[in-house]
Amino acid sequence: MFPGFCGRLESMFNNWLPQFRLDTYITCISEHDDTEDWHGRLSMWRAYGGTAGVAIVVNGGPLLRPTDALKAYTSPVAYCNDNEVENEFVRLLGNIERNSEYIKCIGDEAARNQMFSALRHAFSAQSTRLSRRTRVAGNYSPSYQRSTRITSAIESINGTPQPICKIPFKDVPEEGLVGLNLSAFVDRISLTKQVSGWDV
Repeated sequence: MFPGFCGRLESMFNNWLPQFRLDTYITCISEHDDTEDWHGRLSMWRAYGGTAGVAIVVNGGPLLRPTDALKAYTSPVAYCNDNEVENEFVRLLGNIERNSEYIKCIGDEAARNQMFSALRHAFSAQSTRLSRRTRVAGNYSPSYQRSTRITSAIESINGTPQPICKIPFKDVPEEGLVGLNLSAFVDRISLTKQVSGWDV
């Protein structure tokens, strides 16, 4: 459809890849069933919470609705090995062939930007098969798409200074971001068995 398209896409992605490796901020959340309030999911709480692990159970709506309000995007984690990644790519190519007339209409640049976005999301949406997860802000890369609402800071985490990004708990209804106000977003705090004597 567009002679030289693959080379231009590859060059564009390779030029940005070093930035994505150094400048992508990720927050992981795990799908949580009501039956898991007592023990959590697998070893997730024990790994991250030590002997004082709690789960902040949130309403997932704001994480799943499409919006550009934060320039940070959720993406389901793909638990793929190399063969499965190849199969997904073949499936993507099949979709492109079936929709070739539409792709011709949107043009070279728009098609390239869409493919670039797909590759960028796939880059940070793979993980091990430990839990069902959705990644939040998995593709927030300030050097690529800076948000005017997300702030950054240097904070000490376990004694090591690290750059972090902070998502504000504020709705932006005019841009499709609703349900992120803290009172609506947090459903409950659930304690692990290890700290069940706490009064929260």
